[in-house]
Amino acid sequence: NSELGKKGSDTPNVEFLVDLHTTTANMGLSIVVSNPSRITWRAIAYLCKMQPALKVYRWQGDIENAFVDSMSPHGFAIEVGAVPQGVLRADLFLQTEELIYHLLDYVEKENLGEALDLGDEVEVYDHETLVDYPRNEEGDIVGMVHHERQDKDFTLIKQGDPLFLTLENETIVYEGEPKYTLFINEAAYYEKGFAMTLAEKKSLKIS
Repeated sequence: NSELGKKGSDTPNVEFLVDLHTTTANMGLSIVVSNPSRITWRAIAYLCKMQPALKVYRWQGDIENAFVDSMSPHGFAIEVGAVPQGVLRADLFLQTEELIYHLLDYVEKENLGEALDLGDEVEVYDHETLVDYPRNEEGDIVGMVHHERQDKDFTLIKQGDPLFLTLENETIVYEGEPKYTLFINEAAYYEKGFAMTLAEKKSLKIS
């Protein structure tokens, strides 16, 4: 609280906060939005114009927002992967650095009142649900992400597509409505009980 200020304060110490993360999932260069505001979305729109490969995921899973960037009125998390835990990757480091410099450019231009061409909308992957691993009656994991789904973050999964491979070499297929898979096989999420998240792709109007 001494550095960032109290969460939800009318007088925050920090107005815009960016939380930097790496992920073992093949998320590429992506933004996770959990604390949306008009300024946040305008910043994201600018970054998407500067780096068209950037993906945007809107998390809506918690009533009590646990993300660090929720300590300020505006901000988001940057997720970069796939990066094994404890490993440095120069290519993703440089991409992240470039993204941060673009963000600083945006903030300066907004503060100077410059006109910005942000486009009309931003492509967003809206969080829908979490998918757990197959488990036995004791709650132990008895399967893994299917090799045809592994590393297919931000791609569509349809009914009948392979989802998991059990330890008995049996394929479990996806049985839901078409959705996009994200954070596939993230190492940190084993203990949290999910193998991936499902999202719906939408277009968000920018004002």
